[in-house]
Amino acid sequence: MGPRLLFHTFDDIRDRCDPLDGRWPTTLLGCAASPGHWATTTEDSATGRRIGLHVDNFDRLPYARRHQGRRRLCLNLGPGPRYLLIGDRDIQQICRTLHADPDRHHPHTEDIRRYVTAGHPLRCLRIRLDPGDGYIAPTEFLAHDGSTAGIDQPSVAAFWLGQPPIASWPVRT
Repeated sequence: MGPRLLFHTFDDIRDRCDPLDGRWPTTLLGCAASPGHWATTTEDSATGRRIGLHVDNFDRLPYARRHQGRRRLCLNLGPGPRYLLIGDRDIQQICRTLHADPDRHHPHTEDIRRYVTAGHPLRCLRIRLDPGDGYIAPTEFLAHDGSTAGIDQPSVAAFWLGQPPIASWPVRT
């Protein structure tokens, strides 16, 4: 017997799953199915090739405001586990190293590639996400990607974007 799926279609996820139970508004970006044994999971839709560590650019924020971008929420729907990969330098640190006037620069994934190619250190943290696990991260600010390296099963991840409220989240009783 195969794994039991909680959601069968994109519409099921959009209509039935509010991962933050209304605590802050989110927009469902979509879902990505990743087979097992992929070092990184994000694909360039134009080429079909995986892009590796990258920064998102949904909000197209300039250098000085990059840390204010919306947060990405990811939920691993399974059936297998997956990993979140996060670089130990944020895009502002990377741009300060590469550019004489970073305030005039618009951060991009290419900056991460140039940084590493120039011989600067970029270590990576790998966090395991079992089915049902998720994360909220500033993916326009942090170099990141997904991975299924060393995992036999595929996994499907659902992604949302949202801006948490300025005040702390209310505690529900």
